[in-house]
Amino acid sequence: MYLCNDMRKILRAIETYMSQNELPSVPARLVVGVSGGADSVFLLRILMSMGYDCIACHCNFHLRGEESNRDELFVRSLCQKLGTTLRCTGFDTMTYAESRRIGIEQAARELRYDYFENLLRETGAVAVAVAHHRDDNVETLLWNMARGTGIRGLRGMLPRNGNIIRPLLCVSRNDILGCLSELGQDFVVDSTNLEDEVTRNKIRLNIVPRLRELNPQATANISRMMENMQEVWHIYTGFIDDAIRRCVSEHDGKTIINLNALDDCPSVSTVLFEILSPSGFNRHQIEGMLKAGSGKTFTSATLQGAVIHEARMKCDKNGRRIIVSRTV
Repeated sequence: MYLCNDMRKILRAIETYMSQNELPSVPARLVVGVSGGADSVFLLRILMSMGYDCIACHCNFHLRGEESNRDELFVRSLCQKLGTTLRCTGFDTMTYAESRRIGIEQAARELRYDYFENLLRETGAVAVAVAHHRDDNVETLLWNMARGTGIRGLRGMLPRNGNIIRPLLCVSRNDILGCLSELGQDFVVDSTNLEDEVTRNKIRLNIVPRLRELNPQATANISRMMENMQEVWHIYTGFIDDAIRRCVSEHDGKTIINLNALDDCPSVSTVLFEILSPSGFNRHQIEGMLKAGSGKTFTSATLQGAVIHEARMKCDKNGRRIIVSRTV
């Protein structure tokens, strides 16, 4: 693949990013998600040029009529031209969503990632590469902030999440489009991405352009902030893990939190949130626990069908404790 100077610079940036984040190195076998859009087409081509053993993967969710079929035909033609293996599948996404009473986006995500896991087992690939880039990550951060998030959400998307890797988080959408133009490589456009309806599109079409009006480097600066927050996360989790080791024990199927062991902790509520939020307790309840007397109980707010937990305050000669147990 011919590379102009700008493309060589972007290639080096991706290589450095993958190395720094300990993503698989050449010649590892990767499953590459290819929708036919600009981002995924670029991902496939750049990984192939780097020397990875790529197996392209396309999912047809049959949600956009003939446009969905057009995308599949494009990906089949592209992979044939590039000489790369393609694994292609189709889903009845609407039926799946209705049977599980979930939204279409969630249904498509579940179907896609289940298929990815199957492909990893079948092909012996070490990871699935997806085409999220820097601008996608900024949109994710803004949505996390709008919903309310802690440090975890301020990191945005990560370069690796289990078997999923994101090699393009260091490059922008404009970088990708510029490279494809230099290559003379076409791609398909998902018409729904141009509609101002779903949340991510609202952010992409309305909020991000306004930020760029304030500062043309806004998305690049936000991206660097997320990288910094990842470093903060490592420090934060180290502190939390140390506090948990000091204050948490298990007995007869119950979790016992010794509040006296947190007397020197600068933020007891933060430690408790990290311990108790996975069981369905929110910050308001946790603040209440810290003020409650012995015998006061709190019940977790969880989704229907999930396990409900009860947190009971206990104060005696053994100190002040929170005892968490499952309820029926």
